[in-house]
Amino acid sequence: MTPASGVPVRAKPVQAKPSSQPRSQAPGTPTRACCGRAQASSLWTLISSGSPDAVDLLEQNLEAATLLTGTDCAVLAFPDADGRELVYRCIMPLSAAPADRAALQVPFASTTSLAGEALRTGQARSWPPHQDPTQDRNQHPHPQAEAGSDPLLRSGARSLLACPVIVQEQVQAVLCVASWTETASLTPEQMRRLTSIARQISLVIDRERLITTARISNRQLDEIIQRNPDAILITDDYGCVRFANIAAQRLFARNAQELTGYPLGLTSQRSVGEIEVHCSTGQRIPVELHAMETTWDGQRAHVLTLRDLTARRQIENERRASANRLRAALVQTIEAISRTVETRDPYTAGHQRRVAALGREIARAMELDQSIVDGVYMGGTIHDIGKLYIPAEILNRPGKLNEAEFMLIRTHSSVGYDIIADIDFPWPLAKMVHQHHERIDGNGYPQGLKGGEIILQARILAVADVVDAMSSRRPYREALGLDAALEEIERGSGTRYDPEAVAACIRLFTQQNLRLEDLEAIP
Repeated sequence: MTPASGVPVRAKPVQAKPSSQPRSQAPGTPTRACCGRAQASSLWTLISSGSPDAVDLLEQNLEAATLLTGTDCAVLAFPDADGRELVYRCIMPLSAAPADRAALQVPFASTTSLAGEALRTGQARSWPPHQDPTQDRNQHPHPQAEAGSDPLLRSGARSLLACPVIVQEQVQAVLCVASWTETASLTPEQMRRLTSIARQISLVIDRERLITTARISNRQLDEIIQRNPDAILITDDYGCVRFANIAAQRLFARNAQELTGYPLGLTSQRSVGEIEVHCSTGQRIPVELHAMETTWDGQRAHVLTLRDLTARRQIENERRASANRLRAALVQTIEAISRTVETRDPYTAGHQRRVAALGREIARAMELDQSIVDGVYMGGTIHDIGKLYIPAEILNRPGKLNEAEFMLIRTHSSVGYDIIADIDFPWPLAKMVHQHHERIDGNGYPQGLKGGEIILQARILAVADVVDAMSSRRPYREALGLDAALEEIERGSGTRYDPEAVAACIRLFTQQNLRLEDLEAIP
């Protein structure tokens, strides 16, 4: 029989060990393309029990895969612990398959399946192999089709494409699309499209991996909290010490026996504040007190937490001095991220900077607090960061996009949110990135938020984004001009756009003589 063909992928393939390696190799020493099996075997459990939107994102990508490749069904295959078997999960859309979900989720051998070949080699595989459509496809049966190993083939699929999902340079899953209709072989162009979807799926999987890592870190943090470095004491109603942890013993320079019964004179009557305590050396130490009532040995008692402020007070001045430097570095970092996005899309070069500058001027015209003004500028600077994960050939295409490509571009606000959601910025940048395409009437995306559900900063950026987008040249059209942009936001004021932001924006251009070219020069 003729072997299934390998279609080269654009993503960097993961190198497998030479095929001359003995088949009796121990399960613990798999090829690099298949390493991480123990992790991969629990990968679906991690995803399905992880973030609420993880499975939804996978299903959206699978639906996009069927649209981009013109196939009937898309699935993800996950290997077991030793890589000998795979199982199809996340089958979309189910209605397209002539078999029920249970039939397609039966474990099957990796050694006799197309998905297994992609898993082992780190390269895409298709069946039937790409060929002249006038040739007899029966001349190229899958080598194990007669064995009925693959549930998709067993259900009657006439064509099948398997693309490895590479996470952290390891193949952790396989994206498969299948068609039950009599069609020509899947083409290299379809392969390239599927590879792009596989990269999107790898981002979702990697995000869940990072979230899991964060959860482990949180458990470690809980352990640190249980062994609090702050002084913790328990006193009775007379303020005499009943218990002191190690940090308290260090603070007062007394051991546990010496502190037991010590007349500290503190209870929860003073629940919080800064005080001074005396240690055995006679030194007066500034501390921050937090106290609450509890019970100890069946009697009312008081839990005191004392934090030594000596070091804090010594570094307060240093922190104040470095605050401005850190803020400047943060701004420069965000601007660098913005430039990274723009290098992939020359037609929108400067778009984020102009939106940021216009958004800041609108916020100033609305007389908002300076912290909000600064946040709007920072949010505008990276509001399109999610376009990093949109294929450049789609972003820069001069013609009209099809529905699948347009839907892929619309994911940029959600992808951008995922990128920065866990970063502790001093402004709600993640929400700005996520919501800048929302509209007052609820007809925006990705969440369909309405009115006050959209944060003010995002409503301001929405106005600035529309004005600059319509005034600038895009890959698929020439610039429409400032007048058309102002007419659009005025027409949508109160329905699509925030009326106060619209009014402020129009004043800037009509009464304060702001020009579009000024936005490039505003520091």
